[in-house]
Amino acid sequence: MAVISGLFHFILLGAILLLPGAALRLWLRGLTDSLLILAADCAALSISLYALIALLGYLGGVSFPGWLVIAFLFACLISVAGAFLLRRPKIQVNREDLAGLLLLAGLTAWRFFQARDLALPAWVDSVHHTLIAQKILQIGGLPASLMPEVNAPFFYHYGFHLLPALFSGLSGLPVENAVLTVGQVLNALAALSVYRLAKAFWPRGGRAAAAGLLTGFVLQMPAYYLAWGRYTLLTGMLLLPAAVALAHETSSATPGQTSWQRSLQLQLITAGLALTHLLALALLGIYLLIQAGSEWLRQHDIRGAAAVLWPAGLGLVLALPWLVRVLRFSSRYAGVALVPPGAQGSLTYGAYLWDLAGPFRNQFFLGLALVGLICLLRRGPLRRLGVFSALLALLALPWGVRFEPFRPDHLVIVLYLPAALLLSDLGSRLYTWSARLPAKARLLSVVVFSLAVLIWGLADTANLVRRDTILAERSDVQALEWIKENTPANANFLINTRLWQAGSFRGVDGGYWISTYTGRRQILPPAVYGYGALQEIRRVNDLAGRVSGLTGCDAAFWKVVEDAGITHVYVKEGAGSIQPRTLLTCPGLLVIYQREGVYLFEVVKV
Repeated sequence: MAVISGLFHFILLGAILLLPGAALRLWLRGLTDSLLILAADCAALSISLYALIALLGYLGGVSFPGWLVIAFLFACLISVAGAFLLRRPKIQVNREDLAGLLLLAGLTAWRFFQARDLALPAWVDSVHHTLIAQKILQIGGLPASLMPEVNAPFFYHYGFHLLPALFSGLSGLPVENAVLTVGQVLNALAALSVYRLAKAFWPRGGRAAAAGLLTGFVLQMPAYYLAWGRYTLLTGMLLLPAAVALAHETSSATPGQTSWQRSLQLQLITAGLALTHLLALALLGIYLLIQAGSEWLRQHDIRGAAAVLWPAGLGLVLALPWLVRVLRFSSRYAGVALVPPGAQGSLTYGAYLWDLAGPFRNQFFLGLALVGLICLLRRGPLRRLGVFSALLALLALPWGVRFEPFRPDHLVIVLYLPAALLLSDLGSRLYTWSARLPAKARLLSVVVFSLAVLIWGLADTANLVRRDTILAERSDVQALEWIKENTPANANFLINTRLWQAGSFRGVDGGYWISTYTGRRQILPPAVYGYGALQEIRRVNDLAGRVSGLTGCDAAFWKVVEDAGITHVYVKEGAGSIQPRTLLTCPGLLVIYQREGVYLFEVVKV
């Protein structure tokens, strides 16, 4: 039964990710693509279409019940069938496509193997991503606020959250499981998206396959996004290569050569990107400006420069209502800062960025990518890719101009995209330069080197998730289930807290999942409380800061209990400043749950 259930979930998720995009893409005439490129474009279009439909529903006050979602997917299936029967799209399926599908299936299985130890999605971001997906599922659309769990308006980029909400609603899986499942499938598709971009730059040769393999099995990112729950950025980095590929193909197409079809796709994916992740949108804007400038310098013709700018501009117009909402609520986070070399903290931050670029395997390949960057900038028709890569590397430095809310550490973890492309190009150049070697020696060298690189990547990423990024273990999930079944709906939990980023706090164990998993309250809401009013942020930080300094059942403890209206306490051995042993003899607390190091107390006296 488990195998049948897993197969059903895989087919259902495949339908969610591919059907809407295929329903549109297969009707666009004149496009002849391989099966892998078609799959990458369909996934990007599907995510974008979901985001735009959700925006329309929000603006029109329309919710989308489950039966309407099923009807929409069925209509998409009918459209796909009609396209095959009536239009007969030209889809090339060769050995590279078949091998690519097998590798994609293997990569998907590898991604789930890397997540094998997780009972719930990892780290801090996963908590609020799950909460947002829950909200979308509950109301059948985009919420205006995150009440009652978080006292803040909702203006987050939401392209990712729609997918686990859809998958959970149609499959019956809990939302937290849907978040983890969808996230790992998207992580595999990110490698396919890089392949699609490389194929646009280099239609022939093995560069595209090498770029996809490097992204999927060798480089630390995006695989390590799992450890942080960076699902929104991951989804944006799936859309970005597809948009860049379409921009490149649009500018290189001869007049009348299916340009409007690609322009339409670029418009929709740009809109989807604007609703999925703003950093990825900014990276697309940087590339498009570089490409437009390159076209102007090459042809001195405004039409060539504008060929990709106007579809992207129309895409921004489609997403404008949500972007205005984002600007309205987040303007206080935006700004430009100049950080000179040697400024206080810049060297420490630089060490952090260097660590973030690791481990050594990843730093080694990023260094090789710099060699590829130099080669690409010296000669070749794709200098624009070199300029784009160099600019990303400069923005990732700890000093220079910072465009808040984007930070250098954000740029470091997206460098895998240009690195995979530059490394594949460098490998192709080295293969060409080795032509003087005997054919057998040349082939043997390539096989041995490729296997060594893949084995190195597989060995290093088999145990990807660090222990300290796992907040909730299986013992925590058991406790959360008990809370859901045995505590009153108005229960309010004290949990251990810790200072996280500047001006915000986080939980340290499964207690941080209480409100999201069980619907009960907790003293520290998910991290998106930082999007609330300044007065609310100060209130939460004050309480969380006081809790982070507690060590036992003293007067300060009881003062927090009284001020916050606490009815229960969640603590875990080895996590946080408040340890179970310090509460066991507390006369005002009653142990109601004790299993595998997790303790729940009920407050019986304040």
